[in-house]
Amino acid sequence: MLTTAARRARPGFTLVELLVAAAVCVLIMAVMATAFSLGIDTVRHMKSSGDMMDQLRGAGVALKTDLAANHLLDADGTPKKLSSIRADQTKIKDNGTGVTPRYTFENGYEWKCPTNGFFRICSTPITYQTDASGNPLPDADQLSAGTGVATTHYLHFTSILSGNSDDEYFRAAVPANGQTYHSIAAEVAWFLEPMGASVGGGPTLHRLIRRQRLAALSDTDRRDRPWPNIPDEAVLSLRRPNQTTTYLSTLAELTNPSNRLGGTKWTSATNQVGPGYAFQGTPPQDDILAPMASRPGEDTVLSNVISFEVQVHWTPSSFTKADNDLLPYGPTDPTVKPNRYPDDFNPTPAKGETRKTDHPFDTLPRVLPTWTNGGLAGTHTYDSWTNDPSLDWTTNYDPATPDAKRPPLVITVRAVQVRIRVWDQKMQAGRQITFVQDL
Repeated sequence: MLTTAARRARPGFTLVELLVAAAVCVLIMAVMATAFSLGIDTVRHMKSSGDMMDQLRGAGVALKTDLAANHLLDADGTPKKLSSIRADQTKIKDNGTGVTPRYTFENGYEWKCPTNGFFRICSTPITYQTDASGNPLPDADQLSAGTGVATTHYLHFTSILSGNSDDEYFRAAVPANGQTYHSIAAEVAWFLEPMGASVGGGPTLHRLIRRQRLAALSDTDRRDRPWPNIPDEAVLSLRRPNQTTTYLSTLAELTNPSNRLGGTKWTSATNQVGPGYAFQGTPPQDDILAPMASRPGEDTVLSNVISFEVQVHWTPSSFTKADNDLLPYGPTDPTVKPNRYPDDFNPTPAKGETRKTDHPFDTLPRVLPTWTNGGLAGTHTYDSWTNDPSLDWTTNYDPATPDAKRPPLVITVRAVQVRIRVWDQKMQAGRQITFVQDL
């Protein structure tokens, strides 16, 4: 006869089983916590990158809007493109006035400076580090190799809106009286201002500044409109013919570099076009790029900026010796070679460096230290220049004597390429935006 023994039910888990179950629970919770943490960090980084790209795009739209506006006007008020100033077709001919060489423009090749408004670009050469084989090394932001950093480039120009709607006006509040004024014309500058090294040993960071000053469209506009009785040079473009008199600048007067942001406070026989001076205080003024105590009339468009790069599509002058035409900077200049100008005057990069170019865009050539503008010599500055009688350089053009009245570069500017690079502190990496604007 078979008998079956009944199995006794277990009263509970053993201690070992409980410890194993607890360990598994803790492990699962740790994995879930890590996954949630990584997910939150990923979302945070994605949001940070998205916000930074939105800010970059916003800055690009603002700058592109400024660049797309009209900058120059003919005498009859017709908009004039910067690329229509055909300096590349200009020739200079000896007028045979005697021992001291004086030159006038040959008929059919007369230089036509803008009647109203100006455009100035500073674009120094950009270099990047290379290894022993000449291969580009990564930049400090690890964004890419062979890009280089530009911190001294700037754009400075007049911008002229249509005035057809409320959005087509520049506005500024004058702190002295609390009033808000508007104009369709303004003087605008874009440049970088240092803000120190980044946290964690990253690249040196800057702020991208947009500085704006209202200007009068014409002498009639200045006379007939209710401009403030208390001029405020923090929001208005002002000029001073002497130390006691102040005038609101017109577009015609702003063709003269001494009347602009960065121009001298008042003119004199020996200091007419000093480059890079600010508009506040008494001489010696601060540089246009220097920080100021009062910041009305400008915006910090971006922070944590690594580089503000401006490259130019430009065409050199076509000077030749044919038909007794003279070279641009004097017949005795042994370094001028028309077929090679102006590459002869770009500095040679140091060993282990390569100069950057994005054909057809490049940085500007260097202003010659002799036979050209004495105040801007050695800089890489283009200026549309002026026909102001106080800077009468067309009838007294003496290549043998450097003069601050002379145009710094004889080139035609067709377009600009702007690249803005910022540093993402959370990702410890760089971001950038690039756009091209015809001029």
